[in-house]
Amino acid sequence: MEPKTIKSFGYGTDEEAIRVITNAEKWIPGEIRGIKVRCQYTLPITIQSSTNM
Repeated sequence: MEPKTIKSFGYGTDEEAIRVITNAEKWIPGEIRGIKVRCQYTLPITIQSSTNM
């Protein structure tokens, strides 16, 4: 698995998102007619900011 970010928000969010994805449970590979194949998957991640002002 080679996770990468498409759009950077800065402040270390890219590294944290990649860390979370790579430490997740094992991924099930894509299959076509029963044969395991490489596939691309986009996983949207929502970042919520909180300000305590």
